[in-house]
Amino acid sequence: MWILCIIPLLASKDEFVKFHARQGFVLFIFEVLLVLVAWIPIIGWLLVVLVIIVSVLGIKAALEGRKWEIPYVYEWSKKVKI
Repeated sequence: MWILCIIPLLASKDEFVKFHARQGFVLFIFEVLLVLVAWIPIIGWLLVVLVIIVSVLGIKAALEGRKWEIPYVYEWSKKVKI
């Protein structure tokens, strides 16, 4: 689902869209790094489930038209300058 953040991040001028796309991009980076620890029983699996839940909640917030500053992710997303 990473493509859902890349296209709007590069193509859109709307700040609301960029807000969510930046957070989606940071979540994608977390998912890539998560591959390194996902093989660890229980801890890795819980982290995978957590990222999936946060991604779904972020998509839901975007579809409802509201901004949701995902804890930790939002701070990193402010550093994305595209």
